[in-house]
Amino acid sequence: MNKLTTEAKVYRSAKGLTVVAPMPGLDADQIQVSLSGELLTIEAVEPSAHRSEVRVALPHSVNGATAMAIYAYGVLVVSLPLANPADPGLGALGPGLVKRRRPAVAGQI
Repeated sequence: MNKLTTEAKVYRSAKGLTVVAPMPGLDADQIQVSLSGELLTIEAVEPSAHRSEVRVALPHSVNGATAMAIYAYGVLVVSLPLANPADPGLGALGPGLVKRRRPAVAGQI
C-alpha cells in the first residue's frame, strides 16, 4: 500500500515555507527528506521495502541548513526558512533529521 500521498501542500509566511504531507502508518525513521535548490523530495521506505516518493517544487529559494521536519499523528510537516539573496538555498535533511513528536499528555504544553 502506498502510504505517501501526492497531496503535499505548500504554505508561505513572511519567514518561510511550510510543506504538509499526510503519511499515515509510518514511523519517522521510514521517512527521508532532501532538498536540492527549490525541489523538496519526500521518500517513504516501508518495512516491505516498498518505496514511495513525492517531489514538491518550491516557489522560493529556502535555507536548507536551518530547515526542520517533524512527523506526528501521521502528518509530515517540513519548515523551510526563506533564503537570503546571497544564500544558494541548497541543503539536505536526511534520515535522523525527521523528528517524531509525541502526543501531548493532558496538562502538558
